[in-house]
Amino acid sequence: MTALETSQKLKRAFGDLISEPAEFRGEITLKLADAERIAEICAFAKNELGFDYLVDISSVDNYGEDPRWTIVYHLYGLGTDVLSVSRRTWRGEKASCPP
Repeated sequence: MTALETSQKLKRAFGDLISEPAEFRGEITLKLADAERIAEICAFAKNELGFDYLVDISSVDNYGEDPRWTIVYHLYGLGTDVLSVSRRTWRGEKASCPP
């Protein structure tokens, strides 16, 4: 299954919480509307879609924008492509990490 196919499954399961998949240089990215639900999204990707490896968590400084920060989770699973899930956040915001 490709990352595009799995991202479409996530979109069907979570509706407006997830953006339409965006492709750039062969990588699919999804944006979350509610940062508080990142653990739920990642758990679904792991348990239902086979993304069993969190490659890394990184951030993007969107200086001059509000919210300023984007947190990016790169997920991977054997037999799947890499899927990036991102969420915007403010400095000091508390949110849980995926299990």
